[in-house]
Amino acid sequence: MKKIALAVSVVALLVALPASAQLNFDRYVALGDSLTAGFTSGGLVDCYQMHSYPAMLAAQAGAANFQMPLISPPGIPSVLELASLAGGVPVLVPAGDPADAFPYNATYPAPYNNLGVPGATLYNLLFTTGDINNLLAGNTDNVMHDLILRIPQVLNPQTGQPMDFTALVQAIALDPTFVTLWIGQNDVLGAVTSATAMEGVTMTPVDVFATLYPQAVGALVQMTSADIVLFTVPDVTMAPFVHTIPPFLNIPALGGVVPIMGSNGPLTSDCLVTLLASSKLAQGYGVPVPGYPPLPEDFNLATGEPGYVLRPEEVAAIQERVAAYNAIIVQTADAFGLPVFDANAVLADLINHGIDLGGVHLDGSYLTGGLVSYDAIHPQQLGYAVFTKYLVDFLNDTYGAGIAPVDLTEILFDNPCYPLGSAYGVAPESVQFSPEAAEGFLDLFMPTLPQVLPREQEAASATD
Repeated sequence: MKKIALAVSVVALLVALPASAQLNFDRYVALGDSLTAGFTSGGLVDCYQMHSYPAMLAAQAGAANFQMPLISPPGIPSVLELASLAGGVPVLVPAGDPADAFPYNATYPAPYNNLGVPGATLYNLLFTTGDINNLLAGNTDNVMHDLILRIPQVLNPQTGQPMDFTALVQAIALDPTFVTLWIGQNDVLGAVTSATAMEGVTMTPVDVFATLYPQAVGALVQMTSADIVLFTVPDVTMAPFVHTIPPFLNIPALGGVVPIMGSNGPLTSDCLVTLLASSKLAQGYGVPVPGYPPLPEDFNLATGEPGYVLRPEEVAAIQERVAAYNAIIVQTADAFGLPVFDANAVLADLINHGIDLGGVHLDGSYLTGGLVSYDAIHPQQLGYAVFTKYLVDFLNDTYGAGIAPVDLTEILFDNPCYPLGSAYGVAPESVQFSPEAAEGFLDLFMPTLPQVLPREQEAASATD
């Protein structure tokens, strides 16, 4: 990338003022993670960003200025496309070299209005900064925060002392008139992507979430005069990422349908298998006969390789964690007198039941449902548009905001972004991630390995 000079002007932090009677989108700020950023099909790229729910909401509300960290094609990471290699096996591959992508709005002289950071947790929202100079030096360890937050520290306008320029601080610095906060998905998503529910490693402890979430909301309430809407965390176990591959194999030589053999024994019908397992299964993992390796079920803390199976007790633990987070969100909202948009319920209804639009039925079925992108976790642009429709309805009902409804037919019949490619005749469960596609996905959405391994994992690693 060419050297980018940043001149960020910071608006003085204000004390809280009475909330306005009508929603004011003059300075709308969206805080969150990949779902807020408009992340789609494994990548962050301008067209999908411009069809993120905050961008569409700002447009429908007539916001005069809504700035985003726009990334040129093919995206960072590169968005995925569906290709067929030898043997006709459908493979998800990067649409291009992410080294060719660049942030063409990086010199915008203020924080962005869309501060959704893919991969961000609640902790990151409060404490993680970014530095564009890391990217200029070729360091991509903190790529999304570096792209979106850009500057690690600024001077506090009240004290004159340096302060960390986190996403939360940047939002406050914009003196927002309206804020949406949708954070918490990545506090539990790692349990799905790694197929292991592990306290403090793949799931943020409830007591930590209960401490940090009110701190974040309290800062927004006390230091801005914005109207603030909180969003619930989606149940990540409903994603097509773990509902596309069945827990069994169809092997005529073994009599037909047989359970996949996992590293902890044969899988039962209520086990969930991740989409990343497809490549492993194609190599012979999980065939329940001697000589074939079992499908690894658990996150390997020694190597960083994910597991590929969620047992029912793990699914229950993840769902309980999401419910605990959402209870904290509702309690926090009640304490500060804020409304809550139940994004979890909306997404669950769209994925499980769908919506009929223009004579077309849309739902969360992988490749065929029309709402979910190639990474099987994030919506595609039509999914974000439908989500925005429900959000607009909520804001109009809650505030009498009079926001114009979203025109879904334009996106339905005239896809403005990357063509998703023909999925006709493709068996969703047979789709594989190329090594490059899997690496880009896991770099963002796998939990960080702990510095010290648990003793039992150390012992297991020593015997491998």
